[in-house]
Amino acid sequence: MEKHTSKIQYQATTFSAAIALLALFTFNTATAQNLALHKHAEQSSSYSHSMGLASNAVDGNTDGNWANGSVTHTTQETQPWWEVDLGSAYDLQQIRVWNRTDCCSERLDYVTVCLRDENYNVVKYLEHQASTKGVQVIDFNNVQQKARYVMVYVDGTQYLSLAEVEVYGQGVSTPTAGTYEVKVSLDDVTCIASGDGNGDATEYYGSIWVSERTMTGGHWTRDLYKASNSNTFDLSAGVSQLFPGAYAVYQVSAPNGLGNVADELVLHAQLMDYDSTSGDDNCGFGQQTVRINTLSPGTKKEYTINLANDGDQSRVRFAVSVTKIR
Repeated sequence: MEKHTSKIQYQATTFSAAIALLALFTFNTATAQNLALHKHAEQSSSYSHSMGLASNAVDGNTDGNWANGSVTHTTQETQPWWEVDLGSAYDLQQIRVWNRTDCCSERLDYVTVCLRDENYNVVKYLEHQASTKGVQVIDFNNVQQKARYVMVYVDGTQYLSLAEVEVYGQGVSTPTAGTYEVKVSLDDVTCIASGDGNGDATEYYGSIWVSERTMTGGHWTRDLYKASNSNTFDLSAGVSQLFPGAYAVYQVSAPNGLGNVADELVLHAQLMDYDSTSGDDNCGFGQQTVRINTLSPGTKKEYTINLANDGDQSRVRFAVSVTKIR
């Protein structure tokens, strides 16, 4: 992970120095709101499909005993990470990282917190280097940084386990309640198949579509393009000529602002190269998730699905934009 911003190190100090620092910098968590509570969290991997999930670190439970079911757990990997999306940018003051307590607490003896803004650019790193091994909670005080994403990671090859991550701040970005339309359009298609036996590199078919994935399980789906091998298309004509109406509009209600919407859209693409001589060649299949709470009204983001299959160089590019309609 490339690091190109300054770091702040947090280490244990003498008792008198610690009292002085607390008097200056400790944020009043008793009256403050935990901005990470029940927000969308992800991690680099999960120990199993049902245990050690990323959401365990934002469930409001600081119990660090693995057996009680509220601890995250990655697989053993290089630089494992965990991240929460706060939904909006906040002026962060304090971050509390709660450790696992039944074993393995030394995994957080050296831990880094990475802060990113709404465009997912790194804005600050915070480092903890333990002078006392296996502490139960690590406090990053006096953070003083506006950020939306909070990532916790450890270097080396190991597991990452967290009991809870609490994030406190001020100067909240006021969410704009309303109804929004998310428009997904087909921006570019490239299909280069390696097994085109008849030398005709212009006849393609397949499916390109977008579907909904919500916290409660949605069934909304829209085709942007669909054709069989009896109705192929020539990519040399250009996407704007081939698919002038290839877009779908998804409407979402956001009573607490777009940043707090849990709905996701999934982009799908599967393309084939028609070959009447030696059999059709598979350009590949792929999909990519669009988290609606990462989008900003009035802007457009591009998403590319690489369909590389057996050395092919195929891809589909989508454009996603958001408009507030009421």
